[in-house]
Amino acid sequence: MAKRILLVSKEGRSQYDVLNFFTRQFGEALSRAGADCEFFEASEHSLLTRFATWKPDIVFSFNGILPDENGYFFADLLQIPHLSFLTDSPQGFLPLAHSPYTILTCVDRAACDFFKRLHFNNVLFIPHGVSSEALAHPPSLHLPRPYDVTMLSSFIDYEKIHAQWQEKYDAGFCRALEEAADIVLSDEKTSYVTALSHALDRYSRQIKGFDPKKIDFIRLLTSLENYIRAKDRIELVKGITDATVHIFGTGSDRWKDFLGNPKNVIAHEAVPYDQALQIMRQSKIVLNSCPSFKTGAHERIFAGIANGALVITNDNLYMRETFTDKQDIVFFPAAKWEKTNDLVNEYLKESEKRYEVVAKGQKVVKAHHTWDQRAQSLLQQLDPILERIQSREKNKLN
Repeated sequence: MAKRILLVSKEGRSQYDVLNFFTRQFGEALSRAGADCEFFEASEHSLLTRFATWKPDIVFSFNGILPDENGYFFADLLQIPHLSFLTDSPQGFLPLAHSPYTILTCVDRAACDFFKRLHFNNVLFIPHGVSSEALAHPPSLHLPRPYDVTMLSSFIDYEKIHAQWQEKYDAGFCRALEEAADIVLSDEKTSYVTALSHALDRYSRQIKGFDPKKIDFIRLLTSLENYIRAKDRIELVKGITDATVHIFGTGSDRWKDFLGNPKNVIAHEAVPYDQALQIMRQSKIVLNSCPSFKTGAHERIFAGIANGALVITNDNLYMRETFTDKQDIVFFPAAKWEKTNDLVNEYLKESEKRYEVVAKGQKVVKAHHTWDQRAQSLLQQLDPILERIQSREKNKLN
């Protein structure tokens, strides 16, 4: 078992400072699980200095420490395993898989499969979590909640992405991308990686000079995922026509322009993560749009429930393992965003019904989705990977 873990963070490294927030909460959970943890906010130079006085068994950071401009890994230099807890899409972190000392965790099982198909096996499924303390003393469900509906999402222009496809690719290629997006948006189980693969196979004969070896799949996957994420969140907000929806995120000025300036949508600038949690505490309903996760979950779901809001979110296979629709959470039907309006109206009108669903949801989150449970799961699964890394290094010396 990894007894000494150095948790590394860097100020200003993430949007809304969320990764530093996660680092502190997860590190505290690892300590409660029995690990000897140190927190360090550092540059590469100061990390080297830190190792002179405290050498860990493993270095931990959210989203990892990517190689330098020459392709050298900090983990290789130190010859100490580096665990990167990925919170974002796997295709953006492929360089990390080139180091034999890297261990990756992903918040979606499909992301784990993505790396394994590339013959990188030091990967574990560890979803997002929420603080146990937040659930030990949850806010009263009867507290004043001035926001009827909130959504914490930045604006992304999916029409602009689609226009870029039309400029860059021929008609057959665009149809493949459109079909892949439609598949992901309309079901609860197909990942965007799988959807793109199937769509390209289906339309390959219609694409002029189709050659998979010439396709930049990483850029293509990122573009497709951004389109899917953008369309889902925009259509979700458009589907709510009665209740007032407060959106917090970058591009606040673009939301209302794109939506046609509806009277029931109020767009606010992005807020730091600790303030976002306070907004959830003041919300009756939190909308979560995360269509690219099919076998995983976003922290907004657990944080919203922990802070006493009813969460209305995408359905997926992983969520169904511990949650039940309309008992402890509410799922909106895939690609039927207009039906969300009736769900919102129902739970705003029937407060006691909303309280009951949230209270049951808090029990589910407390039982299955805290950082303490994630820490215990990680420590239980680490040993075989660490032994594999150590064994490989010993074999290299022999």
